[in-house]
Amino acid sequence: MRKRRAYIINSTVILLIIPLILLLATYEDVSSQIVFYQSERMQVERTYRVVSYIEMDFQRTLEISGKRAVVTVVDYIASTGNFLSASSSPANITIRDLMLVEEAQGVSQQYADKLMKDQTVFRWLLNISSELDKQGYTLEVDDTAISDVASMSRDKRKEFLRKNVDITVAPLDSFRIVVRARIDNVKIYDSANNVVYQGTIPRDGYVYSIVSIEELEDPMFSALTGGRYFRSIRPCNYTYPELIDRPIKVLYGDGASTVYHYPGVYSKTTDIGNIFFGNAYPGDGASAYVIKSGTPTDPSIPMIVNTSLTEGGDLADPSKVFKTGDLGVLAFDETSGGGSNSWCSGLEYRLNITVTNNAGEDLNDYQIPILLSTAKDLTTQVLGFLFSHTDYSENQDPFKNGAAIEIYDENCRPVPFWIEYWSPRKSKALIWIRDSLEDRESKTYSIYFGEGTPTKGYHPEQVFLFFDDFTDPWTEKWQEVDDTPTQSGGELTIPGGNSYYVVRTKETLDYSDSFAIRFRMKGTANSDWDSGVGIDDVLRHTVLFTDDYSGSGDGMAIHLAGWWPATAVGDGGRADIRTFNTYEAQVVPLTNILRITEFTFRDILDQDANAISRQERADTRSLGWTFGTPQYVYLVTDTDGSTIPDTIFDYVLVRKHPSSGDLLDDPNFNGIKVSSPQKLRRDIEEKPEGSSSITITPARAYDLQPFVECLMDQRYFGTYSGWSFFERLENSNRNHEGYVRLAKRMQDELGIKYGNEYYPIGLVSFMIPHRVYDEKLFNIFVSLQIAPEEGVSSADYNFLNHYFKSRDVISSTGYRVWGISYEDPNNPNPNLHNPREVPFFIDYETATAIFGTEGANDLLKR
Repeated sequence: MRKRRAYIINSTVILLIIPLILLLATYEDVSSQIVFYQSERMQVERTYRVVSYIEMDFQRTLEISGKRAVVTVVDYIASTGNFLSASSSPANITIRDLMLVEEAQGVSQQYADKLMKDQTVFRWLLNISSELDKQGYTLEVDDTAISDVASMSRDKRKEFLRKNVDITVAPLDSFRIVVRARIDNVKIYDSANNVVYQGTIPRDGYVYSIVSIEELEDPMFSALTGGRYFRSIRPCNYTYPELIDRPIKVLYGDGASTVYHYPGVYSKTTDIGNIFFGNAYPGDGASAYVIKSGTPTDPSIPMIVNTSLTEGGDLADPSKVFKTGDLGVLAFDETSGGGSNSWCSGLEYRLNITVTNNAGEDLNDYQIPILLSTAKDLTTQVLGFLFSHTDYSENQDPFKNGAAIEIYDENCRPVPFWIEYWSPRKSKALIWIRDSLEDRESKTYSIYFGEGTPTKGYHPEQVFLFFDDFTDPWTEKWQEVDDTPTQSGGELTIPGGNSYYVVRTKETLDYSDSFAIRFRMKGTANSDWDSGVGIDDVLRHTVLFTDDYSGSGDGMAIHLAGWWPATAVGDGGRADIRTFNTYEAQVVPLTNILRITEFTFRDILDQDANAISRQERADTRSLGWTFGTPQYVYLVTDTDGSTIPDTIFDYVLVRKHPSSGDLLDDPNFNGIKVSSPQKLRRDIEEKPEGSSSITITPARAYDLQPFVECLMDQRYFGTYSGWSFFERLENSNRNHEGYVRLAKRMQDELGIKYGNEYYPIGLVSFMIPHRVYDEKLFNIFVSLQIAPEEGVSSADYNFLNHYFKSRDVISSTGYRVWGISYEDPNNPNPNLHNPREVPFFIDYETATAIFGTEGANDLLKR
């Protein structure tokens, strides 16, 4: 019984122990698995951290090596003048190779070593491999240890890296470069030789690094100018005018004007030369108006009313859009009158004349003499009707006569003019205008005449290089030298004296080509009298032109070296100096190989407008100096004896003059043909009844100040057609389309498009050799004796290659821009300081990119 009980007890114990043993075994198994999985998780986390670290460090490496590679290329090109080859070493491949191994076909190894400083992807692989080795890992690429890659030859190593390191260097937009990279076939082993990672770096996709080129030197400038000129890439505030905002402001409205364009300065005051802008018409005085609402009344004063931000939109106050002092341009679709068939004036009659340049050379911005005489192709009937139906001053002296006439061009724009003489008795008049006529070119003008207030001219000071008819105080244009003149009735009297330089012009002549000083004078008594004009140069060499009289008339004198002796004296002096005569002193400076300045002095017209044509000639061949750039015009006299006559001047003007020949000289100015299709009295046109001279037309008011400020600061615009940074490294746009495709791919991958539009990659800045816009470039042109050429686009890549490399032309014809480099020479604005002196030209494609199509059509002088 005891044995059985013991057996039962033992069996029970065993049965109780078995679960415990099973539980213990299970616990040990689970514990083992937990330890294993914890160890595996730790290994995975460690591997993740290692790979993540490699990815982040790889991105930093791309940024550093990318910047160094770009700087290396820029420095090499700027220093040597050697551009990359667009075919054999394009910019993106060159930068990629420098990033990989510090070697590139297009860059000297010396520059690469100096600037890259071993900051390459290969050096990074060596460094990261060493760091991993310290942590018990081994890095392989394409089953090759990095140490083995280092042992390869340079060419084999370069080939290996190009195969396994996928780097793409591309323009991202106009002002940024992107580097996209991935390392293929990567393996990482642990210390037990287990593969802990196999794949690419990064694990998914690519690593991207964006490099800004802002403030980086644009190497084109230094390379093409031989180090004379530098420019850094700085964006304009209006960076992408084709995508976002343009560097101009515009208001739309209804306009009326006799001119298609009016440039000026926006102002809140109604002063001459200003474009008044505001809510309502403030009154007369301004030269043009832009107002929120109103009705144009006088088309001779350009006006835009009912202004809006969009064509046909809600009214907008111009004072909320424009700023005082900003440069503005008004553009009109049509002019009042709209053409030669409409009536431009309030006068009753119109004579249409055709003026043809037969002078044998282009007359650019020239004083054109219009001689109304039977010596031209004008009939006696037409001239008789003109002079008998025109109110005039009825002065016995035809030079004192004004006439009720107005002159308009084919677009109904008023033409500045000055009447030198108007002689109804002889049916003859001489009128001066200012225009440009190419050789053999013809232009048509309309002379309106009839009943009205006689005038000597319309803005005559705009016709000549210098003009004074002494109707305004003489002190406005002249400065006293040896004595004080007096003034009365439109005449200036200089007192007699011994070798007097009585007065001189306040301003320099500012013209160095051939010219003529035309003046009218007389003496107050037939006594010893030598009077006339003088001109000096920058070295104060003075040449005098005087009519000499000492009783019977000594003639025409040219004094090349002081008053006495006269270098040349004619023998046909006047017997009576108490009547007015018109003279002309002609100067041809430095226009021939021998550097001989030629002078001619002519007595051309007497008081009754008869040609006398006495003259004397002289030149500087016998002197020890050469006449240089002209400076001031003088009024001079030398009188002796018991009776000292004064000298009276009626007018003084300076005009351009051909350097050879007399086709633009009195008496008939044979180089200018004046003709008219109107031959009979009945051909003269009369003003139609009820004709209106006001045409309301769509018009636009532009504010160009933002664009001007970008020009002044030499800023860059991002455009689709401009040369990208890579093209500037190659000095070629051969790869433009390829770079555009690369950029679009990168923008798609990074998702940085502007809406649905791609950002451009092109760049353009402008080069203007003018003191105000770029004094450094101006000085370079002066020192190299380069003259800016009409029509050469100022876009930097075109400008540099044209003027500094084989006269290459890349852009199409460049045009002047209204308000910046152009204004109507017949209607200049005194506030703009002659923009036609600014050599700024922009091709139509670039203008369209910056201004838009409408703006380009309005603002370019084409």
